[in-house]
Amino acid sequence: MKRILGILVVFAAFLFTGLMAQDAVVDRNGTNFTVYLTSADVVEDTDTLDKVIDVSTKQSVQLYCIQVSLDSVTGTPAHTTTLDGSVDNSFYTNISTVSWAGSSEDTSFVFSDIATGVPWSYMRVRIIGSSSSDSQLTKLKGRFFDEVK
Repeated sequence: MKRILGILVVFAAFLFTGLMAQDAVVDRNGTNFTVYLTSADVVEDTDTLDKVIDVSTKQSVQLYCIQVSLDSVTGTPAHTTTLDGSVDNSFYTNISTVSWAGSSEDTSFVFSDIATGVPWSYMRVRIIGSSSSDSQLTKLKGRFFDEVK
């Protein structure tokens, strides 16, 4: 009985960890998503912050528009933000990269694909610090559409 209970605990932990791997899920018929951020969504010095958007249940080619906002907390950040795509949530391919030198005000930029519509199952926004500074991710939201022809 203890062995079965132990196996169930390990399975539940694995399942819970897998469910927590995404920061936003866009369901089959959904379009909008918002990642709810906390004070822990800070890029310190040369750390990396990842946010994953699960669009694996969408039926067809997705077109997307993703807004990212960053704010300097200390120092003058020199961060790189990438948008990456994956079919398995393990191996990611870079889609686009933005370099950002922080300021005292929020800075927003948009990643979008309204032309090619590659059908990624997962999209990841990755912010990579590259200086002795901190910045806060203040907004991450967007829309996904099934391509209509």
